[in-house]
Amino acid sequence: LHLAISIFLTPLKLKDSSVGTVKHGVPNKRTFEVHANMSNRTFTLALIVAEVNGISVTVLFRRT
Repeated sequence: LHLAISIFLTPLKLKDSSVGTVKHGVPNKRTFEVHANMSNRTFTLALIVAEVNGISVTVLFRRT
């Protein structure tokens, strides 16, 4: 998952306050909390994976 998350984070170009939606093939329902260092800023990544036909990933970003 860390690899997938890093791939998602790069093109998003996060700002101080950002909400992004990413779709990826993850067939399980899970909730993750990780930290991502973007542009010398620390973001708290709330990754919620909901099962919708086996493919749905919603990524919410909050600045810490």
